[in-house]
Amino acid sequence: MVSSAIPPHILKKLARIEPGAQFSGVLPQVVSTSGRAYYAKIGSPNDRGSYTTEAESLKALGLAAPGLVPTLLAFGFVDERGRETDNGKGSPFFITEYKNMTALTERSGAILGRRLATEVHQHTSRKGFGSEVTPYYGGATRLRNGWYNTWEQYVDALIGDLLSALEARGGFSDLCRRGKDVRARRVSEFLSLKTRLIPRVGLFPLSFVRFGSNLYCCTADYGHVE
Repeated sequence: MVSSAIPPHILKKLARIEPGAQFSGVLPQVVSTSGRAYYAKIGSPNDRGSYTTEAESLKALGLAAPGLVPTLLAFGFVDERGRETDNGKGSPFFITEYKNMTALTERSGAILGRRLATEVHQHTSRKGFGSEVTPYYGGATRLRNGWYNTWEQYVDALIGDLLSALEARGGFSDLCRRGKDVRARRVSEFLSLKTRLIPRVGLFPLSFVRFGSNLYCCTADYGHVE
């Protein structure tokens, strides 16, 4: 029996993912009659940016390191009647596979570190530094992002947005002063080393949850360099 607790537009997507199955559960966890489990969540119109960022991050990380993050199975928007829209407006939703997460151990930590270094950070972008998502949400922080030809442009915009947010909140004058110094001098000093910088997939700092050798609830862009 299909559970009425699952929104109709989520059920519709699940039926396409697994034809012939029935589904039950309470969001975010849904289970099918075949035994497969899914993670599904819905948001408000105000969540469009953060949902889009997370969905695109899962795509990028999944492409770089298959299986490291839950596979994104469906993502979209619905209007107030639950009808799917194609203009990026409305309330967001997405569905991924459900991973049974475990605590980080010494062994799983080593696996995760190796995969980050040898798979995630080796995946490059032909479009430059940054992300397709604008605005981009790194955790709770809203950033312009977009694509930049150089790492200097990317970092300058990143630091500038962070400083602007702190200045607007107030009470961070010393931190903002130091940040402006980094923006004005330190990036240029780093670039003077003439290191060849290649845009690679990287996790946005403080914006991911780690379970065992897997990542969940993460945001990423092509801003990592080695």
